[in-house]
Amino acid sequence: GILTEREQLGKEGTVVVLVQGNRISISSRGLTDSEQTLFPQLVALVTRIKGEVKDAKQLSDRITNEVSGFFSTELQRNPVVIPVIE
Repeated sequence: GILTEREQLGKEGTVVVLVQGNRISISSRGLTDSEQTLFPQLVALVTRIKGEVKDAKQLSDRITNEVSGFFSTELQRNPVVIPVIE
């Protein structure tokens, strides 16, 4: 339910991946400064994904799945990943 979702947001954090044309930016809530040092790797990951897909829906789905997997593997965390494609 909604309480479970809010608990996850508070505990695991949120990552927003904004793709505007060729510009990719990443912002977060609930991640430490040391965790944020991985953001350049995330930009490289999203750049690679962007080159492999043709439409916004596929891009959004791949960003959600692969960025989530990255956090799970690298940090053993599961933040909510929100892709925004403009």
